[in-house]
Amino acid sequence: SCTTKEFHTTNYHYTVIDAPGHKDFIKNMISGASQADVAVLMVPANKGGFETAIQKGDGTANAVKGQTRHHAELTNLLGIKQMIVCVNKMDDKSVNYDQKRYKEIKSNMLKMLKQSGWKTHGKPKDPKSKKKGPAFIPVIPISGWMGDNLIEPSTKMPWFKKWKAVAPNGVEYVGKTLFEALDQFVQPVARKLDKPMRMPVSGVYKMKAGLIITGRIKQGLLEKEVKTKTGVSGNPVRFYPSGLEGKVFSIEAHHRQLSKAEAGDNIGICIKGLPKDRVPKVGEIMALQNDSTMSKTKSFTCTVKVQEHPGQLKVGYCPLVLVRTAKSACKMTKILWKVTKANMKNVKKKKDMDQYKEKDPKFVQAGDQCEIEFEPQTPIAVSAFKDCEGLGRIAVLESNSLVMLGKITAVVNGEIK
Repeated sequence: SCTTKEFHTTNYHYTVIDAPGHKDFIKNMISGASQADVAVLMVPANKGGFETAIQKGDGTANAVKGQTRHHAELTNLLGIKQMIVCVNKMDDKSVNYDQKRYKEIKSNMLKMLKQSGWKTHGKPKDPKSKKKGPAFIPVIPISGWMGDNLIEPSTKMPWFKKWKAVAPNGVEYVGKTLFEALDQFVQPVARKLDKPMRMPVSGVYKMKAGLIITGRIKQGLLEKEVKTKTGVSGNPVRFYPSGLEGKVFSIEAHHRQLSKAEAGDNIGICIKGLPKDRVPKVGEIMALQNDSTMSKTKSFTCTVKVQEHPGQLKVGYCPLVLVRTAKSACKMTKILWKVTKANMKNVKKKKDMDQYKEKDPKFVQAGDQCEIEFEPQTPIAVSAFKDCEGLGRIAVLESNSLVMLGKITAVVNGEIK
């Protein structure tokens, strides 16, 4: 599972989610990474370790895609907008703090990140210049074991003068350590406070105080109390797809009691008034009771890119679909269109796609962009991307292999029984 820890920099309070890197933990990695505002991608510098981590793979058992390449694609497609790369294990005997090895890895990493959809550089000031524009991703040589360039600049790498990168706010920052990158380069993400409140449930705990529900609010605000005709009451909430209802008794974050929480907050909520024999499950979505825009999902349409699969995927295919902390087996009921991998090379702008779309194709395969319809086989609640970005991104898995990633474009709601 994903481990969470807290730490402070001078400017920020961080909750760090240590998402497992091993292929078998891909489900946990997706649910962990999907909660993040910034990704710190750890790359091994040791001989053979880096090469394995970024290998392309072709979907066959003998050529598995490297974990670092996998994570670069996932973090981008899960909507994380900020990235720091750490070249770890610089102390390894096969590396011995070598500048050439760092430069080789940095060059390959930036190339690979670009292939994975990340914007690595801005435009050069001089359009005629062959030089790259300003960097958007710091690449820092470190040793986690020895502590080099984590908090204090390393004395073992005098050749590393600084990292330099432009943050999302357009300001260029300079530093030597990972701490400086987290404290200065990373910028707070704009939160959508005016949208309906949504919180995917990540944990359910029965405590002496009552039932505690944990999660991260994706959008909107959650007040602890609301005014009623008779006075003040706990805020009424409903969980989807189960339809269970209760009232907020208390809200806690970082061991502090809160009167309200908002988008971006990781919180624990004590809920009262739920049926004794039924409690919400991990993966359910908590919304306010007076909000009619959320419901159980009957079917949904999504645009996806087929990642890895050796065969052809046809109507009737039933993989595991992940949306934030929720998962459900979903049957493919329709393929509306596809653009093949070969034709995608000719697409320069989004509007160009229309001329290459093949309507009602019989199948899709690795490299295709397509729009498909899924029908959940077990209860789940999702949203269209335009309504809630966090609940509108999907990952499709088969036997721990990532098959598709994409966005939900439309949802048909079902009845809650």
